[in-house]
Amino acid sequence: MLTHSHTIFRLYPRLQKCLQGLTFLLATPLLLGSSYWIHRQATQPQPQQVTLRLNQDDHYIGQGSVNGLQINFLLDTGATQVAISSELADQLGLTYGDAQTVETANGNTQVYPTLLNHLRIGNIQLQNVIAYISPQLHSNDILLGMNVLKTLDLRQQDQQLTLIQQQPSNPPIDG
Repeated sequence: MLTHSHTIFRLYPRLQKCLQGLTFLLATPLLLGSSYWIHRQATQPQPQQVTLRLNQDDHYIGQGSVNGLQINFLLDTGATQVAISSELADQLGLTYGDAQTVETANGNTQVYPTLLNHLRIGNIQLQNVIAYISPQLHSNDILLGMNVLKTLDLRQQDQQLTLIQQQPSNPPIDG
């Protein structure tokens, strides 16, 4: 028993070849396009993230490194720039820029701009981060200021804050 389509193809054999060719022409771009989309998805940089926890003083803290040295970070949304103590800056071998006067929650203070070549917190990595060396700061923790935080997405839930980096950062991160 022949179906209707078989009868048409028997009567018009060239029509069958033409339809097969047309099917190939239509299917090829779809297959290539989906393969490109799958490859593109696989090679797209995935967001990096780290979850910070609240310490006993209700500050979010995390671990990472600056220029390869292991450091603890304290998230400070009140700080315009990353802030680092002069003791820690000396330990890291950072270069002191020209003194500047800045206004802080504790009044005016003198700071020295510097450049952190590489800052890592969890698996988030940043390059060329502008920071202030603050001789009045007496802490082994680095204050993670808004110049870094504004480049990240923040998600708070319960006692945790997740920092998410959508794209790796290479240009200088300043205020």
